[in-house]
Amino acid sequence: MTAATPPAALSASTITGQPFAARAAALTQAERALYRRILDSFISGSPVSLDPTADDAAALIEADLIQTDGANHIAVAYPFSARPTRHRVAMHDGRDYYAMCAFDALGIPHMLHERGEVSTREPDGQEVVRVTVDPTAEPTWMPTRAVAVVASGEGCCLAQSACLHINLFASADAAARYLDTHALEGGTLSIADAAIVGRWLFADLLDSVADAAAVR
Repeated sequence: MTAATPPAALSASTITGQPFAARAAALTQAERALYRRILDSFISGSPVSLDPTADDAAALIEADLIQTDGANHIAVAYPFSARPTRHRVAMHDGRDYYAMCAFDALGIPHMLHERGEVSTREPDGQEVVRVTVDPTAEPTWMPTRAVAVVASGEGCCLAQSACLHINLFASADAAARYLDTHALEGGTLSIADAAIVGRWLFADLLDSVADAAAVR
């Protein structure tokens, strides 16, 4: 199980909050059941559609666990994105996912309790950082000088205010240029610390809604 308090790496950044398991714990059983169904649909590669005005769906949107697009399709179910992003996670069995941010990408293998290969592209360039995340071992990454940037901006939800600004960079110099160019308040983390945050955010999420899995 993950710690109840944020890791020091997250506390020292501009991003604060709760792991997603704690967010899900505040839902009703019916809401957790819907959330579990949505997560399972992303895991299986077939995201579902829903009526965002329905009570259970509205509660998930209000809690910022999911977000929908104009066609009532689920565009976001953290840590997953229904659309291609610069953050991609390839699992050992061939499954492939897009994540909303670098933390989300690093958290997916921990949530699924399986080894995964994260590849994420710098937002202002073509440099790619690759991280091997194994829930039973320490992460490894290339290039070895890579770092994570954690910053925040304005927006109505995490997808707008945080996800856009949580990225991996091939070097500390590239990260500093990004922060300066976009006038963002934030800082850098090591890849090892970023992986710790990803684990804290998502490792317990599926377990937290397991009691609702049979409710449909």
